[in-house]
Parts: sequence; structure tokens; C-alpha cells
Amino acid sequence: MVVHTEYKGWELSGKTFGIIGLSNIGKRVAEIALGFNMKVQYYSRNRKKDYEKKGVNYFSLEKLISTSNILGVFIELNNKTKQFITEKYLSLIKKSAIVVSTSHTDIFDFNVLTRELSAERFTFIQTYFNSISKEHRDILHKSLNTVLYPSIAIQTFETKKR
Repeated sequence: MVVHTEYKGWELSGKTFGIIGLSNIGKRVAEIALGFNMKVQYYSRNRKKDYEKKGVNYFSLEKLISTSNILGVFIELNNKTKQFITEKYLSLIKKSAIVVSTSHTDIFDFNVLTRELSAERFTFIQTYFNSISKEHRDILHKSLNTVLYPSIAIQTFETKKR
């Protein structure tokens, strides 16, 4: 039997999960993170008082990004959000943080994102069904600290019935 002792991580309890975009996906992620006893904070265009009552704290975007162990990006791509996560914000991500994105990669300043990933400052997890161009996918596939996965939420039996 082989024991993989080199694969170590940290427990979620007590860690900080920052959510950019507290809409449908962001709200569900917040609920799950709270269930793991994580500190949950968010940034959204509009305050969500009902979630603040549940213990999800509102932060400025700068503070949210700089204090999160895990950062979830769940915002829709439009004219206001294209390149929303600029070099200023990417530089604030904690070293060894995990960034999970279901948003289109055009939300990020992609050149800066790939530079930060090549410096191995953080791990990037990105869904790629309609949220990433082939060009971006090909570049990200080369990054050792990037995980690309298909968007499987739309593949459930229940979703297919709707």
C-alpha cells in the first residue's frame, strides 16, 4: 500500500471564504461554507442584509480579496464586469489562497492572471462550459496550479427536466 504523505492541506473550519457576487450561486456557497464553520464574507453591488443576519459579513472588495483563504468569483459577465478583477485586485490575493471561479475568464485581466499563476502565488479553479474561450483554456491548461473542470450543474437529471 502506498501512503501519499506529501499531499497535505488545511482544514476549512476557521478559514475565511470570500465571495464576490452574492447572487444564486454565491448565496448557496455561503450557506455551505457556514456549514463548514468558515468565516464567510462577501462583496456584491447590493448589500444582502438577510445573509448578514446569518453571519455573512460585507467587506470592501480590497479587504475581501486580501483577507480570504478561499475566494469565490460568481459574477455575470457584462459591460460593467469585463476585466473587473484587475491587476490591483489580483495582486491582493493571499499567497497560497485558492480562487474558485464560475465566472467567465473575461472577468479577470487575463494577462495579469496568467502572470500571477506562473508565479505560483495562488491556485485557480475554473469551470469551463461557456465561461472560457478556447484560447484562455489552452493557456490555463499549461498552468500547474490551475484546475479546469466542466460545468456539471447543468447536467443533472433535475436540470434536464426543467
